[in-house]
Amino acid sequence: ALIDMILPYTASLNLELQSRACEFKQVLENNHIKVNLFERMPIPNKKVNESNTEESSSGQSTTLLVQQSNTVTTTSQPSLVHEPLINFNDTSPNTSAAENPVDVITKIFGATSLAVPTPPVTPTPLISDQPSVYPTFIAFQNESITVQFECIKQPNTPHLTLIHATFLNGLLQPLEQFVFQVAVPKYLKMQLLPASSSVIPPMFTGKVTQSLRFANSMHGQKPVVIKIKVEWNVGGQHVAYSHTVDNFPPGV
Repeated sequence: ALIDMILPYTASLNLELQSRACEFKQVLENNHIKVNLFERMPIPNKKVNESNTEESSSGQSTTLLVQQSNTVTTTSQPSLVHEPLINFNDTSPNTSAAENPVDVITKIFGATSLAVPTPPVTPTPLISDQPSVYPTFIAFQNESITVQFECIKQPNTPHLTLIHATFLNGLLQPLEQFVFQVAVPKYLKMQLLPASSSVIPPMFTGKVTQSLRFANSMHGQKPVVIKIKVEWNVGGQHVAYSHTVDNFPPGV
């Protein structure tokens, strides 16, 4: 049980605590060292020498020497008998099983060298991995339709841009067979994804969304400029509009 309490501190971040825990673990696991280490220490023979030969006669000094020797023997003997730190022959129940391991280690090593292991701290990244979302702006608008763009860029790929386009209908009738087309210059490569619907509900009661991606091979040198075309059928008539979008937010 004591080894189980010491074992977690063999990997402690506190060097002193780790060293002491490893030493105690080696002692407790080696029976040969354990028996020899905790043997009772023999009582040493202590000699008392007379330090001042000028204070009294030789007879008095001899008597004093005998008295001092008896005093030292009787008073020093109990203090030189050391009980073993751990009695490995004791089979009595362990009453300290529920004791806090931190308290046990504190008693062994002392409070000044105790350090409870702490989990490693995850470093905060210097560059955020969150995408940059630019404010929504109106790319095209007339009495019939409103086209809104929302641009999103990833921090590790600034030359790539994702655009979420939203189409709103301000007429009393729905815009049917709706089609959205995009043309780009040579330094842009574009991918147009399918629209959510081909019918835009009337009077701003609903919307149609469509996304497009493009890569700017001259990012930072040439601005993003695209040409869009929207067309639909309304009241049995075909309507089409073209427009150049050059009001993208800075940085796109």
